[in-house]
Amino acid sequence: MTMNLGELVGTFILIFGGLGSGFLFPKSSRWLVGLFWGVSILIGSVAGSALGSADMNIVFSLSSFLQGQLSLGELGSRFCGQVVGSLLAVSALTFLFRQQAPFALNKFAAVASQPQKRKNFGWEFVGTLAMMIAVALIHLESTTSLLQNIQVSLFIAFLIGCLAPITGASFNPIRDFIPRIFYCRHCHQEQEFGRSLCSSNLAPLCAGLVGSQFIPLLLN
Repeated sequence: MTMNLGELVGTFILIFGGLGSGFLFPKSSRWLVGLFWGVSILIGSVAGSALGSADMNIVFSLSSFLQGQLSLGELGSRFCGQVVGSLLAVSALTFLFRQQAPFALNKFAAVASQPQKRKNFGWEFVGTLAMMIAVALIHLESTTSLLQNIQVSLFIAFLIGCLAPITGASFNPIRDFIPRIFYCRHCHQEQEFGRSLCSSNLAPLCAGLVGSQFIPLLLN
């Protein structure tokens, strides 16, 4: 099994740009935060697709695998690329912005504003499922891949703007789990590891499992 270079590069751009905007502009509005992530998704999608694939999110890779569109080896290759890309991005950000230490968990992970676990889980589940449906519908259109990437990026930016004040808007375990581990180990804050862990990681995975079965029926 070889690592998917497109996933590595795309995920690096996604995490570096999205989280990096929080380091550079910590007081940005939720819509501006969503726009930063949307632009990062767009650039990562274009760069990653040119080098292999650009899921940049294990939810999409897992959904493709469950629908028979990827082999187990291809799933592993994409997953490895996403993990390494995420790890390199947070390592680079921590080095570049080391003068801002001590860091807070919300610089790295999607942290909910209130400890309402069921509500946060529900919103993340719905948001991730909405993202998957939107991406599937956009890809059905007979438009160029660039236009599709722009539409997807704008929609996800909108979703992030809507849910960031509630759940932190993860929709992507790769975006959250690797930076979360890095933060807890690097900053010796292991006690914070569980904050919003289920909503930012388990909820998107559950949505991916449901979406992989539901969306093909919806499209057909």
